[in-house]
Amino acid sequence: YLILHVMEMTADIIGYLGLLITLVSFSLAKDELLQKLNLVGCLLWAVHFGAMEQWTAFIMLVMASAMVGSSIAGMKALTNMVWMLNILIIPVTAMMILSGGAAWPAILPVLGGFFINTGVSKCRGNAMTYTIMAGMIAWIAAAVMMESIPAIIANLLNLLALLFREFTRIRKASKAGAADGGTVSA
Repeated sequence: YLILHVMEMTADIIGYLGLLITLVSFSLAKDELLQKLNLVGCLLWAVHFGAMEQWTAFIMLVMASAMVGSSIAGMKALTNMVWMLNILIIPVTAMMILSGGAAWPAILPVLGGFFINTGVSKCRGNAMTYTIMAGMIAWIAAAVMMESIPAIIANLLNLLALLFREFTRIRKASKAGAADGGTVSA
């Protein structure tokens, strides 16, 4: 019992550290800095969910780390390969749910991870922000279903940080007389 309690406390501490790192990353206006801090946050969240034995979330966060890390390193082929694997996991998870091999909430971190990973790795500007926001909404639902208080708080705060990021970017663009529609890379 004591070991289980220590594991839960450790998972929560790591989750709160992941919360802090991702919160800071998603509030940053500079895409490159967001990516680098997000990589650290993804690794911490992977450890958090691994310790909780939430394997779908763990796998999605390991994939996110690979995708974001390869994007930062300029390894476009690896980024695209992991992204395509991410896409493939969506119907596989759906089939597992339909066959009774997984509960329906298993799709939430998959969808959330897909949108966040796509936003962080393949988008810039407003497109990055809005794509990540879609993933955050799915992750909020997933965190509620997994009863991960750190993840619920983190994703709600991260959503607010993204709103702050977008507000800051819009304000700067309007002062400069330019619009940033954002871009998505192939």
